[in-house]
Amino acid sequence: MFRFWSIPAGIALSMILLTIPAVHACPFCSAQGVTLAKELEQSSFVVHGKLINARLLNVQDGTGTTDLVIEAVIKPHEYLKDKKIITLPRYVPTGNQDDVRFIVFFDVFMGRLDPFRGIPVKDKVLVEYLQKIYALKDAKQPERLKLFFDYLEHPDPEITTDAYKEFGNSSLEEVQQWIRSADRSYVRKRLTEWLRSKDTPALRLGFYGFLLGLCGQSDDAVVLQGLLQQRDRDLVSGLDGILTGLTLLNSQEGLQAIKRIMSNEKEDFTRRYAALRAVRYLWDNSAPGVSRETLLACVVPLLSQGDIADLAIEDLRKWKRWEFAETVLALYHRPSHSVPIIQRAILRYALTCSEQAQGKAAQLARTFLEQRRKEDPKRVRDVEELLKIDEQLSKPGSGS
Repeated sequence: MFRFWSIPAGIALSMILLTIPAVHACPFCSAQGVTLAKELEQSSFVVHGKLINARLLNVQDGTGTTDLVIEAVIKPHEYLKDKKIITLPRYVPTGNQDDVRFIVFFDVFMGRLDPFRGIPVKDKVLVEYLQKIYALKDAKQPERLKLFFDYLEHPDPEITTDAYKEFGNSSLEEVQQWIRSADRSYVRKRLTEWLRSKDTPALRLGFYGFLLGLCGQSDDAVVLQGLLQQRDRDLVSGLDGILTGLTLLNSQEGLQAIKRIMSNEKEDFTRRYAALRAVRYLWDNSAPGVSRETLLACVVPLLSQGDIADLAIEDLRKWKRWEFAETVLALYHRPSHSVPIIQRAILRYALTCSEQAQGKAAQLARTFLEQRRKEDPKRVRDVEELLKIDEQLSKPGSGS
C-alpha cells in the first residue's frame, strides 16, 4: 500500500482521528484505529481502476500527473458524472505492473481534487468489501458487525485487519446487540473453528474466546479448556478473554482456572495479570453463577505477591472493599512490598478508606496515616495530590 499525501489530506485524516467517538471499547479486542468505513465516510468519493500515463513534470520536486482509468465506483460523487478517466495531480509510476489496479480515496478540497490514499490490489475482493461497507453506511453498528464478522479471518491482511478494528472500535453493548440478533449457531461454528485452528493468531484467541462465551452453550467450554491446556501456544495476549469466555460458559470451571493462576506466585506475571483482567470484567458485568465474593477470593492471594500486589490493592480500593483494610495496611513494611509503587497503592487505599469507610476499617486507616505522616509527610502529601487529580479526571464530563 502507498499513500498520496497533501496538506488537505493530512488535515482530513487528522479530522478523522479527532472525530472518532470516545467509547468503552469491546473488551479483549486489541485492535483499534481508523477503519476503512471511517475513511469512506470522510472521503468525497472512492474509485477503483488502473493508473496509466504517469508524467513527471518537475524532476527536482517530483511533481507530475497520472491518469486513473475508472473500472468501478465504490463511493459515488457528482464530480464523477460521465467521467471514465481522472487525472491525478500526482506522479505515481507503476512500472510494468499491468495486473495491478488501485483503490483511490479522494477529497474535493476548496475545488481541488485531492487523492489522499491509494491501495494497490490484484483482484476485486477489497473492492467488493468496500462496496458492501458503503451499502451499510446508514445501518447501526450491531447490524454492520454481521458483515465484519465474516471477514475476521479473511486471507487478505488489509481486510482481516480492518474487520478486527471494527470490533475493537465497537462498544460492548454494540457487540452484545449483534450477538442477540445474529445466527448464533453459525457464529458458534465459526468461532470454534478459529479457536481450534493453529493458524489463528494468538492475539485474537482471547477475543474469539470471549465472543464464544457471549453466544455459546455450556458444552462449548471444552474448546476453551483445551486452549488452556496447550501451554506450548502463546496464550498470554488472549488469556484474559479465554478465561472470561470459559467463566461465562461454565462458571465453576472458569473461576477455578482463574483462581489456580492467581494463587500460584510462580506463574508468569503476565498470566496472573491476565487472570486479574478477567476478574475485572466479571466484576463489572454480572454473569450467571459468579458472585463478587467468589471474585474477591480469587484476588486476595495476589496481596501476598510483591510483583502484583499494587494492582490488587488498587482494585480493592476502587471496589470499596474495606474489610481487607487490616490485611492491606499490614503489607506496608513487609520486605517484599516495601517498594514505592506498592507503598503508594497502600497509601491510596488508606486515604480513601479513611474517608469512605466506617467503624474499625476507618479507624485503622486513620491510625495508619497518622504514623505515615510522621515518618514521611511528603510522600503522603504527594499521594493525596495524585489521588485528587485521579478523582477529578474520573468524574463525568472531565474528558477522560
